[in-house]
Amino acid sequence: MAELSAQRTSAFRAGLTAAHGAGADVLSAGGSAVDAVCAAVGALEDDPLFNAGRGAALTLQGTVELDASIMTGDGQAGAVAVVDRARSPIRVARHVMEATPHVLLASPDDALVEAAGVELMDPDYFVTEARRRQLERILADEEAPLTHGTVGAVARDSAGRIVAGMSTGGISKQLRGRIGDTPIIGAGTWARDGVVGISCTGDGEAFIQGAVAHDVFARMAYGGQSVAEAASSTFAAECDTRGSTGGLIAATGDGSVLLCHNSAMMLAAFSQDGETVTWV
Repeated sequence: MAELSAQRTSAFRAGLTAAHGAGADVLSAGGSAVDAVCAAVGALEDDPLFNAGRGAALTLQGTVELDASIMTGDGQAGAVAVVDRARSPIRVARHVMEATPHVLLASPDDALVEAAGVELMDPDYFVTEARRRQLERILADEEAPLTHGTVGAVARDSAGRIVAGMSTGGISKQLRGRIGDTPIIGAGTWARDGVVGISCTGDGEAFIQGAVAHDVFARMAYGGQSVAEAASSTFAAECDTRGSTGGLIAATGDGSVLLCHNSAMMLAAFSQDGETVTWV
C-alpha cells in the first residue's frame, strides 16, 4: 500500500482521535461498554474517510452495502448485513441484539431501522465522489481493489464488561449481496467478559474460514496463551497460510490493549498513560 500523504495522514488521525474520544467520553462518565462502542463506531460511520457508513467501498454496480455487528462479553450478539439506508448500521445491529430474538438480519426493513432510532438515508447519501473515482480506477485496472477498511471498537467499562463491535462497507468491486466477516460472529468479532474483546479487519473470506476472532479467544481461554501469543499464532495459522492480510484490536479482562496485524498498514487509536495514541 502506498504511503499516505501528510494531509491524508492528518485527516485520518483527526478521525481516529474523534472516534476514540466519543467512546472514551462515555466510559469516563460511567457509561456502559455497549454505549462506548456504538459511539466510537458511529463516529467512524459518519466520517467519509473510513470504509463504513458514508464513504464506504462500492460494489461492482457502484452501490453501497453495509454490514455491522456487536457482541457483549456475556454472550449476546447482534448483526446486520446488506444494509443500504441506515445511517448507523452498528446501532441497528445493537437493536437486533437487544430487541429481537435474532442474531443476524440481512437487508433489515425500514421499520426495524426506525425502531432502532437510526436515521433512514437515501442510498446516494453513502456514495461519495472519492469512492466513485476509486471504483473507476479499479475497473480500469489502474488501482488495486480496496480489500480492507472495516472499522471497529473494543471497550471495557468500570463494571468489567467487555464489548466489541464493527462496521464496514465491504470490499471494492464486490458482487451484490457479498457478505464478509464483519457480521459473522466469531469471524470478525468476539467478546467474553474476563477474557477478551476482539474486532478484526482484513480479507473477510479468510477471516470467516479461520473463525479468526473466536480462535484468538479460544487460544487464550482454553490454551492459556497471552493475548499477544494468541493473536500472532492465529494469524500465522489462519491468515498467513491463506495468503491473507489484516489486523485486529483486542482488549483483555485486565484492561490491556493489543494491536496485531500482518498488513502493510493498520489504523487505530487507544489510550496510553492517559493520552490518546493514534496509529496511521
